[in-house]
Amino acid sequence: MDESTESLLEKITPEALASRAFTTRRKLPPILSEKDKVVLQEVRQLIDGEKKKIGSSDYEVSSQKFAIYREAFDLIINHVTVYKDIMSDIKREYEDCMTAITNGHNESAFLQSKIKSLSCLPVTIAGYRKRKEELEHKLEILTDENKTLEEKLAKLKKIKEENDENEESSQKLESPIHVEEKRPIPGLSVEQWTDEKILKQAVSQLNKGIQEFLHQQKTSYVPISKKIETEKLLEERMLAKQLATEEGKMLRRKNLRLRLAIDALNTYKKKCRDDPEFNQDIKEFMRQAFERNNSLQRQVSLLSESGQFSAEEDDPSKEKEAEMILEYMDKFNELFTDREYSKAAIHAANSPRGVLRNHETLNRFKEVSDDYSGTPSPLLMYSEALMHSSNAQDNVIDGETSVICCRCALNENRPDLVEHWVSKDCLTSSEEIGDVLVMYSKKNPQHRSLCLSIALKLYTDLSCHLAVCTTYFKLNHLGSLVEYAKNTAKFIKNDYIWLLSTCPDPSLVWSLCRQISNEQEHEYTNQPLPLRFDEAIMAMLSNEKGQRVAHDLLDDLYAGSLVVDEDEVVSRSNSEDSLHYIVYHEADGAQSHEDDCDWSRIAEFCANHNLGDVAIEIKAAIVVKMSVTRALDLIAQHEKEQFDYYT
Repeated sequence: MDESTESLLEKITPEALASRAFTTRRKLPPILSEKDKVVLQEVRQLIDGEKKKIGSSDYEVSSQKFAIYREAFDLIINHVTVYKDIMSDIKREYEDCMTAITNGHNESAFLQSKIKSLSCLPVTIAGYRKRKEELEHKLEILTDENKTLEEKLAKLKKIKEENDENEESSQKLESPIHVEEKRPIPGLSVEQWTDEKILKQAVSQLNKGIQEFLHQQKTSYVPISKKIETEKLLEERMLAKQLATEEGKMLRRKNLRLRLAIDALNTYKKKCRDDPEFNQDIKEFMRQAFERNNSLQRQVSLLSESGQFSAEEDDPSKEKEAEMILEYMDKFNELFTDREYSKAAIHAANSPRGVLRNHETLNRFKEVSDDYSGTPSPLLMYSEALMHSSNAQDNVIDGETSVICCRCALNENRPDLVEHWVSKDCLTSSEEIGDVLVMYSKKNPQHRSLCLSIALKLYTDLSCHLAVCTTYFKLNHLGSLVEYAKNTAKFIKNDYIWLLSTCPDPSLVWSLCRQISNEQEHEYTNQPLPLRFDEAIMAMLSNEKGQRVAHDLLDDLYAGSLVVDEDEVVSRSNSEDSLHYIVYHEADGAQSHEDDCDWSRIAEFCANHNLGDVAIEIKAAIVVKMSVTRALDLIAQHEKEQFDYYT
């Protein structure tokens, strides 16, 4: 035995053997007492409950989450006795470290903002100097113009003073001495002429009478030129009525003939269906039908003689109705002139035969609303009265008027009126009203949910599928969006691509590009997917906002930590949701399409946007798919050659 062996044996002591046996011995899990289990359960419930309250996930870092774990650490320290000091020291060191990190982040943000402000300072100063020069130039121009105007004004004042002096001198030369007229005051006795109180009452009555006369002159009388214009307008209307009557006669005759032809054609089709041997020519059949229907021919001839219309024109009730409508319009004009807009709006909305429910009346209320200072405006008064009367009379407002009324209500911050009108079907639904509501919701976030809900109802009634989907997206109802697009709108691939380019969102991508699992059976449904992942990502790369969403989605997909549901972010560890798996199953294994496929373009985008690892992963998956495809093709070719050899 040599010296090295002896030294090695000397080092092997019983203590070393005991420690070796202890280290190699299998360790048992710690045995917890009931009290420890209760404390650990309380700590776990505290952590889970507080995280649900703040809506935080396991992979999100926040100060609130750090406070939750700090409180849980305090509970554990208070429970233990042996390790209380060392655990308190550990907790103190962690808190100091977190405080230093937080202060560092805050200081970094402050310094970055300060650097940005300092970098923009020269540009700002240059802009202010340029603005100063422009204002000084404008001030010089205005000063010169003011001087010119002052000189012109001084000349005009001088000319006016000279003219006034000439007129006064001429009046002194031409006019004789004014002699005061002394005539009795009508309605007053000689004793009342000197009574100041009675004279004041007489003056006030005279002023009142003058005001009444002027008001009657404005409202009850019109210039003689107005009468001539009215007579010309009446002649034009009578001529238009005569032309419309003749056109109506002609259209009625055509209508009767077309109805006869349609009835004959239906009878011909029925005979051909019931009797297979019936082979009469359709032209001959219709000629015979016209000849047989002598009563209809007589009716057409009577209509051509216009006996029926003359009886209607001579009806005295028509003249009375016309007089009533004229009186009704005069009453409206009187209310409108007296600025009683609320009564005028109700009066116009309930007019007989709707003579005042037209765009001319709407424009009159719109003109006075521009200078009206109170609320509601006259236009909104007329809109409310119009909607109320349309609901009572089952007469829906036309599309253009509906849009104007909705705009007026929204301009005065009354989206509740629009909701009431839409729910009662008082107006004509149109896509323009929905667009107006969407624009209003952007400017007024407090009414966002209400306006988008109304717009969603309008779009749904009009079957504006793309607008319905974008509104669902703005309401954050992604589940309803996907269900509507698949089941109701029956979207095709191009529609889904447009939807993702307009509404880029990770949740929407996962809803369209993955199988939806059945929670009860824990299986995936076999419904066809609307899009592949590469098509969805390429659709989002068409605009700047979509590029940001695609960047984050690819980064999280590569990290294997993202599947976004409607309500929360959930970690996925399933290999089928990894980036490599998705690219491998979607990539084309043909070598000729290596540079033209969508995944190659996505890899190029990742390489240009600081996602080098993601680009390498995508290219590796494409290469693997190409290699596997090539190997399978070679195996298939070899098997075919062997089969051909033996056969």
